[in-house]
Amino acid sequence: MRKTIITLIFILLFSTNGMAENGGTTLSEFFLNMPDSMMPYLPMSQRKELVDIKNMEPDSIATVSTALGEVRMTRLTDNVLTLQLSENSRIEIGRMDGSRFLCINTYGAPLQESKCRIYGSDWKELETVDFSATDLPKPTDKEEADQQEELLSNAEFTLVSVTMTDTPRELNVKYDIPLTYKDDNNDTTEQYLQRNIKWKGGSFN
Repeated sequence: MRKTIITLIFILLFSTNGMAENGGTTLSEFFLNMPDSMMPYLPMSQRKELVDIKNMEPDSIATVSTALGEVRMTRLTDNVLTLQLSENSRIEIGRMDGSRFLCINTYGAPLQESKCRIYGSDWKELETVDFSATDLPKPTDKEEADQQEELLSNAEFTLVSVTMTDTPRELNVKYDIPLTYKDDNNDTTEQYLQRNIKWKGGSFN
């Protein structure tokens, strides 16, 4: 009996240590605790339904019907959650660590624009992340660098769309650059530049 009690104590100690090491708020908990004011048409009961369906069938697309149409959860891992809110709108939520989460809201089609914010585990906004085209590093190849400079100098404006990889600490950033050619009846064409950005030293670069 004494041996059994000692064994149970060791199991409890190891379990407690594991929880302390992992610590913090899980991605699912963070999503479920989202303030209703941020997405009033998707209350906690439906957020929980999406999480439950996705956990039971990880390879499926979890779907619920809302007042604004279908909402689909296409991805749920320990680190990244993706919701398709409509044909032209999605949100990605990523767990940076136990107390910080990155949220990317993307709108539009076919050209898209993203807004990126970092929140604390209590949904208090900590930082807005800007991926301006002016911060694009110059390619080392001179021809590529000249092409990039020409694109940016002729751009009427630049749209920035951001997606998460398998981790919120590494992002794919696409710069859509509509170009208007005044000599050709103001015809517009779209070009784009891409870069991969990683989280280093407390910031994306």
